Amino acid sequence: MKRITIALLLAMALLVTSVACQQTPPTATPEPTAGTTPTPTEEVVDPALTEPFYKSPTEITLTQGRDSNKGGAGEDWDLDDNMLTDAIYDITNIRIVNDWELTGEEYTQKVQLIISTNDLPDVLFIDSISLLKEMVEKDLLEDLTATQQVFSDRLKDIYGSYADNRNLQSVTFGGKLYALPSTNIGGQHETLWVRRDWVENLGMEMPTTLDEVLDMAQAFVEQDPDGNNADDTIGLPLLSTKIGVNNDLYSVDPILACFGAYPRTFMKDGEGNTVYGSITDEMKAGITKIAELVQGGIITVDPDMGDVLTLNQCGMFFGPWWSVWSHLWGARTANRYQDWVPVSAPLNDEGKLVTPYQKPNVNFLVVRKGYEHPAAAVRVLNVTYGLYNGDTGETALAPHAQVGLDMPQNFMAWPFPLQMEREDYLYQMHLRLQAALDADSDEPLQPNEKRVFANMKTYFENPQCDTTDWAETVAKLLGTGAAYEDFQGFAPVIYDLDPSMMETYEPLLELEQEMLPQIIRGEATLDAFDQFVAQWKSMGGDSLIEAINASME
Repeated sequence: MKRITIALLLAMALLVTSVACQQTPPTATPEPTAGTTPTPTEEVVDPALTEPFYKSPTEITLTQGRDSNKGGAGEDWDLDDNMLTDAIYDITNIRIVNDWELTGEEYTQKVQLIISTNDLPDVLFIDSISLLKEMVEKDLLEDLTATQQVFSDRLKDIYGSYADNRNLQSVTFGGKLYALPSTNIGGQHETLWVRRDWVENLGMEMPTTLDEVLDMAQAFVEQDPDGNNADDTIGLPLLSTKIGVNNDLYSVDPILACFGAYPRTFMKDGEGNTVYGSITDEMKAGITKIAELVQGGIITVDPDMGDVLTLNQCGMFFGPWWSVWSHLWGARTANRYQDWVPVSAPLNDEGKLVTPYQKPNVNFLVVRKGYEHPAAAVRVLNVTYGLYNGDTGETALAPHAQVGLDMPQNFMAWPFPLQMEREDYLYQMHLRLQAALDADSDEPLQPNEKRVFANMKTYFENPQCDTTDWAETVAKLLGTGAAYEDFQGFAPVIYDLDPSMMETYEPLLELEQEMLPQIIRGEATLDAFDQFVAQWKSMGGDSLIEAINASME
């Protein structure tokens, strides 16, 4: 991967300012054990159905049950009748009918009821791989293998971006595809966020290694980086309960990763054995180091992050690319002189920021068995994401290109509330934004990204600009770049434990959530880690790993 010139971007900001911001079934239904991704059926009754934007000569009705959440689209946005449903109908002759719209616990209860009574709409959205397996076992779902022939180039590209095709593979049972999964966009891991103005005040360089991060944290404690002649600043803040998280803030995980420790992850060790990341020797070394740093005052554990940021007491923290929309938003709004930037750090001894790939999907579109037009569900997605990404060109989408510009940005408002993007979408967006900046034109950008171009121009003219311009630039250009600059991911052995495994794992996780934060906070001795590991094994941990290995065979 070409190295991203984050330092160059940051230098550009200063320059412009000086010139002018991843068993045999009971019936014939195949056992739901993930296998290889299915090959689309070669024989198709109607060749026209291989066209991504095929318009049926007769109207097709597609009923669905969906979440009533509009994703902030506003009261005037009608989930049953809007610019997208109109465009989909005009292009494909598919009429989408929402049988019911519910949210939260009501939605969950409704899904459980209709599965128990086999009273499914044509299309349904579920959020559990265990529930998907249950529906496959009960023979409730249509085989969607042949619908892969209808995938648009955009959908092919999206699903193909997941290493080893693991997204579609996760919903493939007995060689057949039984769902269209959402995509979980990668790059949500934490990097280091630093006050650049503090770094410059102390005459330091941006850190990369763990030692450099900790040296800077110590300097922030001892050398008055804000210049107010008061002993009121802290080093590195961490929250002791944020262990083995993803897409979150202020965790201990970036430090642990420098020791090769990846908590709450079932993974392969160097000898190919399945291990649990929270009980390894590497985990012991990492958590021991963190506890020592807490006792030494370099790490401040469990502060009120809103307070320490807004009160100008904190100059670094761990967070993902979107950290600007957390506590940092309020702090930057109140103090525009706070010059926060993301940095690719801390790197391990090989110069990499290593983290497990996150699970590839969150929810799933399923089609009831017997529905006559399963490819219709694919074409709805083809049209929606084609318009959203500006893939109009010489296609049937062209007359509706404006819809792609005007449609709500949140997928929850769309006819199918299913997020679908490349796994490396954030990195690709970073490259497009950088190309737009270099060309001084928004031409390289997708329709949904063009508004960021104006934010970037404002930020680079004045880094103390409005918080919105600052946040859009620092997150979407610099934050995404820092996330991928030295990134190296790996796939866990398993993402979702089945219900029987969860019965064993839940008490183990409760034990972990109790013991490890105590060690970090200094409330338990370091010997407590060995006691935790022994108890984890005695409570069924080793048997759980055996069950996971058996499920992978």
